[in-house]
Amino acid sequence: MSGADGLQFFTGWVSVGILWLLCSTFCVGLFPLWEGRHSMANTFKGIFKDLTGKHGAATGTTIREGSERSISQEAEESEKIPNVVVDANN
Repeated sequence: MSGADGLQFFTGWVSVGILWLLCSTFCVGLFPLWEGRHSMANTFKGIFKDLTGKHGAATGTTIREGSERSISQEAEESEKIPNVVVDANN
């Protein structure tokens, strides 16, 4: 193997390595950011509105003064369904 062949092989090896690096950076780093851009925009808008005080409570939540129960407990109590016990022996 002559020096020129070794240099061409090494140049090809480095070129393929750099191409592989760029493709993997896109797949692992940039593509997920692109796919989640709408969710991230909503999140950052919500954080901005919360920090600047331009927006009230988040949608679907209610803040009640003096209530020690959580919102999920209140929702469970408002949607109570009677418990039905079925006896499998009869």
